Amino acid sequence: MSEPWFRHNERGIGPGLPIHRNGWITLGSYIFLLIIFPWPLEMWLGYAPRSTQRFATMIALTIPFGFLAWRKTDGGWGRREKRYEDE
Repeated sequence: MSEPWFRHNERGIGPGLPIHRNGWITLGSYIFLLIIFPWPLEMWLGYAPRSTQRFATMIALTIPFGFLAWRKTDGGWGRREKRYEDE
């Protein structure tokens, strides 16, 4: 379980692209759920979800994904700046 799923982002804060199969599965599942979730929400509510309900759903899906990506990123999150040296 200590194997990283995402590489660190070269610039900025957050994870980079997945480097492990589980990272790709997690990212694909997250994107799939963001796309597909309005339809079950509409069936449950009986009407098209409002923008606040869609936003709350997006946050509810993003928080667990962000936590998992944070835990499984190689080198952790943090601000990194790519420095260029004159040769």
